[in-house]
Amino acid sequence: FSADLCHLPLKDACIDGVFCLHVLEHILDDKGALGEVYRVLKPGGTAVIMVPFMMDWLATVEFDAPDPDIFDHVRGYSPMDFQARLDSFEIKEIRPSAYLSKEARSLYRLKDDQVIFLCARR
Repeated sequence: FSADLCHLPLKDACIDGVFCLHVLEHILDDKGALGEVYRVLKPGGTAVIMVPFMMDWLATVEFDAPDPDIFDHVRGYSPMDFQARLDSFEIKEIRPSAYLSKEARSLYRLKDDQVIFLCARR
């Protein structure tokens, strides 16, 4: 189904898992969306979250409007502070080097800074 991630039409603690890959950078209220993900996850449920990082940025920057030069993102996430947005979850980072050989990472052009966050509801 399709729904607004900031206002999910679901009961509390009713979902085992959520995939949220390259979505949060398009949502005006990403913290509200993360709160909704946490709310609908069952205890022990997991959200798989991934965002693009602006590798040279020391802090996440909120834009005044969607930026057409970067796919209409409303913010640029810094790897230095993104995890703080996930502080209500128990977090595990997964990097490509944890599951792919150097050759496979080269073949698929995956850098090790492309982090997948497994976010479990406490």
